[in-house]
Amino acid sequence: MNYINNEISNLQQICLDCKDYETLQCIKAKCNVGFALSLVNSIQKNGLTIIKDGLQLIPKEDMKHYDNIMVARCIASICKICKQCMKGHNENCSVSLARRSIESIVLKEIIDYPGNILSYIIKVAEQNQNFANLIKNEIQLLD
Repeated sequence: MNYINNEISNLQQICLDCKDYETLQCIKAKCNVGFALSLVNSIQKNGLTIIKDGLQLIPKEDMKHYDNIMVARCIASICKICKQCMKGHNENCSVSLARRSIESIVLKEIIDYPGNILSYIIKVAEQNQNFANLIKNEIQLLD
C-alpha cells in the first residue's frame, strides 16, 4: 500500500469537512491538518527532509474540532510511513513533524515516537486510551 498517498487522501478529506476550507480563514500554516498536509505533499515530491527547529513550526493555536476517527486514521498512516522509512529516527523529520502536528489535535502532551508502533500506542494510551484504541484499529485496517 502507498501510505503517503493514503495519508494525503485522509488529510484532504479532513480539509473538505472543515468549515473554513477554501475561505479566508483557511491558513494552512496555522492549521494542524494543513501543516501536516503540506509536509506529506513535500515528502511525496522531495522525499524525507529534516527541518531544523521544525517542532517550532507546528501550529499551537488550532482549536478546530476534528473527527477523532479521521485523526486516528491519519496517525496510523503516518506510523506506517515512518516504519517504511528505514533512515533512522529524527524528531525533526517531515514524517515526525506531520505526526506530531496531527496528534496534537487530540493529545495534550507531546509523545516521542519510540521507534515502533506498538510502543507508540502504549504511550498514547497513557494519555487517552480511547484514542489509542482508535489508532490501533486503524493500523489493523491498513495491514
